[in-house]
Amino acid sequence: MRASGWFIVLVAAAVCAGAAAVSNAAYAESNMEVWSDTGVRVRVRDNAALTLRQQIRVDQSGDPWRILTELRGKVSTFTWLRLGGSYRAEARRRQGDTRWRHRFAIDGRMRLWRWSPLRLQARVRLQETAVQTRDGWRWDHGVRNRLRLILDLKDVEVFASIELFAALDGDGISMGKWRSTAGATLPAGNHDIEVFYRFDREMSDADTHIIGLSHRYDLR
Repeated sequence: MRASGWFIVLVAAAVCAGAAAVSNAAYAESNMEVWSDTGVRVRVRDNAALTLRQQIRVDQSGDPWRILTELRGKVSTFTWLRLGGSYRAEARRRQGDTRWRHRFAIDGRMRLWRWSPLRLQARVRLQETAVQTRDGWRWDHGVRNRLRLILDLKDVEVFASIELFAALDGDGISMGKWRSTAGATLPAGNHDIEVFYRFDREMSDADTHIIGLSHRYDLR
């Protein structure tokens, strides 16, 4: 692996950490979180794959924390279209109390535009989430729309994206939050290493600044 790829990822990591620190200092009412995850992907066919991921999310105080396990499948139907589905189990712990969420999602990812080394992708996701509450369980219905711009260099991918979260209820569609992300992905043999900074603007809650580190291993 060339040194230039590692250098870009290290610079991206420093920028992510710096941006999160500055943002958190500037907005004392905002939250700060660290996300880390690892996963394994298996290609069941040339155009289809299954991925199992394990993630941990903690805030600046260490409480609450969240542990997420996700199984995802995808199939490339055309060179410009990829369809997928996933199930995610999430344990949320706050002040000694643990509650669960179970999310089921389907999505489509489309390549809208390509002009080497740039490409633009769009993703639409429909999701149903069973949320454990004090009174039992409730179902949340949502849709997410994301645009992602990728700069595909020889040793590393640099990306930026914006995503809108909306809730579907009896009154129609209501905006929940929007998310912006910037980072870099470094392929290293069968491994992919990703570092990113993420900003969540909640419509009814405090903003959240996130720094993340992700790893994936390809079995074949």
